Amino acid sequence: MINDESVNLINYISEKWYNAKISLFTNGINLLKYYDKLPISKLGEVDISLDGIKKIHIDRRYNKSNRNYNIYDNIIYGIKKLINDEVNVIIKTVVDKDSYKYILEFKKFLEEEGILDSKYCE
Repeated sequence: MINDESVNLINYISEKWYNAKISLFTNGINLLKYYDKLPISKLGEVDISLDGIKKIHIDRRYNKSNRNYNIYDNIIYGIKKLINDEVNVIIKTVVDKDSYKYILEFKKFLEEEGILDSKYCE
C-alpha cells in the first residue's frame, strides 16, 4: 500500500538514481491520495492488483462491516490517471473457481472504461 513512508522512499530512489525507471506494485488504494507526491515521470510501470469487477474485489478484500465501494472507483480512477500520464499499467488479477465466472464482465468493464484499449495497459 502506498503511504507517506513508501512515497518518501520512491522519491529518494528517483533522486538518487536519476536515470532509473521505477516499478511500483500496489493494491491501488492510496494511489490517488499520494498521486501528486509520486515522481510520475520516473515510473516505468505500475502493477496494480485488482480482483475483478467491483463486487468480487470488495467482497474478497473487505468484510461486511468495512466495505466501501468507493475504494474500487478510486482505484479505477487512479489507473486511468496513470494511463493518461502515459505510465505503463499492468493489472494483476487472480482467476479462481469463483472469479472466473466474471472474467468476461471484468474484461468488458475495463474496455468500457478505456483502460484495456490503451497502449499503456496490459
